[in-house]
Amino acid sequence: MRKRHDFADALRRAIKDSGQNTLAVANGAGVPNPVLYRFMSGRRGLGLGTIEKLMRYLKLKITKAAE
Repeated sequence: MRKRHDFADALRRAIKDSGQNTLAVANGAGVPNPVLYRFMSGRRGLGLGTIEKLMRYLKLKITKAAE
């Protein structure tokens, strides 16, 4: 379950760093705002397509975490 929190934390930081709120990011990425809101509040997961849209919009890349 920790990996989910790591991704949620990284996504929160990326949204904050973008200077936008979650509504603006959801709209810009083409993701329904309720989907992003429920993920950010820990009530649901995200599908791969949604993750790809958010990462593309926020210009994020997946890297291997240091162990």
